[in-house]
Amino acid sequence: MTNIIFDVWTDFKNRGQPKHIVEEWSTYKDALIESHKKYAEICGAEYRHYKIDHKKQINFITLNFMKIYIAEDLAQRYDKVLYLDLDVLPRTRVNFFEHHDFSKFLCHKTLAPRWKIDRKRLMLGYEGISSEHNIINTGVFGMTKEICNLIRFQQREKQINADYPEWLASDENKLANIEGCPNNEIYLSYIIEKYGIPTTDIGKAWNFIVDENHPKSDACHFLHMSSKEFSSVL
Repeated sequence: MTNIIFDVWTDFKNRGQPKHIVEEWSTYKDALIESHKKYAEICGAEYRHYKIDHKKQINFITLNFMKIYIAEDLAQRYDKVLYLDLDVLPRTRVNFFEHHDFSKFLCHKTLAPRWKIDRKRLMLGYEGISSEHNIINTGVFGMTKEICNLIRFQQREKQINADYPEWLASDENKLANIEGCPNNEIYLSYIIEKYGIPTTDIGKAWNFIVDENHPKSDACHFLHMSSKEFSSVL
């Protein structure tokens, strides 16, 4: 067995996405894949790119759940698994697998968006559990088989759906109201806190989210290009 880095992709160019985002993805997708492949080589890890057929009822909501499903599957077959959103750009030669302690779930907890934090805290509050004021950003995360078996995401996702059916509005007609749909980051954060799964926050340097309020930083390992303005860094 060995370590693996993976990412996922589906083509949304005909699914109502903003034109500038479609153009950036179309232009830079191959370069982003190559950046992940090169970083895997630096880490001595395997690399796998998953292209998901968008015709199979896939949207951004379901795609974000699928990346956790894939991580769970890979964790059964590899020593250590690192997931990177395709818009995460490695800017380092530091080996993630050697730098971090994989005895815990590796993730970056952020203070936004507020609606995700509020819903997670509401769910846990219903059950009498005090909640942290943060949310796990699943653009970057690492796990092992042991941690995966503690989280049991797919099994517990079904229980969450049964307990909170009001948040199952995932059909295409309701995607405009993204805050009313299931969300992988809310579900994962809920599971982590409810069941006391050990975590290590990898910090902003390993998931520096670039948007209109936070321009790129050279003092980081991974740039998470939420802005999708890849031309500024590639």
